[in-house]
Amino acid sequence: MTEAVVLICDRDYLVPTVGAALAARAHLSRAVPILLYLTEPEHELAAAVERIVAPQGVSIIVAKLPGFEAMQVGALHSTHVTLATMARLWLDELLPREVTRFLYLDGDIDISGPLDPLLAAPVPPRGFLAAPEVKLLIDGEIGSRGRVARSYLAGLGLARGADYFNAGVLLVDRTGWGEISAAARDFILAHPERCPFHDQSALNAVAGGARRELSLLWNWQTDFMTVMDPRRLGIRPAIWHFTGFPKPWQAAFPPWGEEFGRSFALGAATLAPLRLAPPPADPAAIADGVRMYEQTRARLLRRYPWRLLTRRRRILAALRRTARTMPPATAPARAGRKEMALADD
Repeated sequence: MTEAVVLICDRDYLVPTVGAALAARAHLSRAVPILLYLTEPEHELAAAVERIVAPQGVSIIVAKLPGFEAMQVGALHSTHVTLATMARLWLDELLPREVTRFLYLDGDIDISGPLDPLLAAPVPPRGFLAAPEVKLLIDGEIGSRGRVARSYLAGLGLARGADYFNAGVLLVDRTGWGEISAAARDFILAHPERCPFHDQSALNAVAGGARRELSLLWNWQTDFMTVMDPRRLGIRPAIWHFTGFPKPWQAAFPPWGEEFGRSFALGAATLAPLRLAPPPADPAAIADGVRMYEQTRARLLRRYPWRLLTRRRRILAALRRTARTMPPATAPARAGRKEMALADD
């Protein structure tokens, strides 16, 4: 074993994460190990899930995280991010020694294309690949959201929104992950007020030149759907990432329609004999997510159409910039205003 696909969750997120693991298995042509770590010491549950998914090529492992309890304090409870995601910072300790390269995946995703090209992508020595986040789109914009973003980035030592990445999909050279993750843990403990997104915030603060940009087509997030649906340009991401709320399985609201939530459905069907509940849904968070999406779309279409154009251009520029790490047959053409307009719903 030299490479692996890795996922991490707690009991609450077991159903979608198992679904994501099974979807990853289905989209790999090679027998790459799929390792799913459960952060709670529920050995009976882990064994029951293992009996169901092991024949399909997924291993369930109870994660022992030394020092994890120290992170469960204060400001780290202030956002929707679950503490289970913090286990990314212990992957160097968790993974078998023979794993030298791994693909980390969040559980709230759909996979719609082969993962073999992603696993084959070049990774900088001792570094990793990660895709941009919404800060790429609002970088330099005036208004309250822009000011908040700049203050947040400054607290992480970042000058540009384009330098900030989402940690939901990571392709990692294992040899450097121990040092990077240890530095991130130290940053969280020293500056919890600067880490509203927990380990993602800390990883952005300490990664520096170890991170290289991954194509958005391996991590197309909810915020990018407020700007453009790539399918309108004939571009289909291989991984859709349901950041924020609602998730497709929680409510039938834009931007995620009936086509999405397939990984969750796969996990729910597979684990049906165990009668596990889906992740708990916070009605207030779902309502806030729907309202924010609708407000953002309305403002971009009616009040700030130039921002919509600028943000689309930034997305397309990012796609061209990362063409080497794109899924096959998805490289965008040079898009002009006509194509920009077609990207709108």
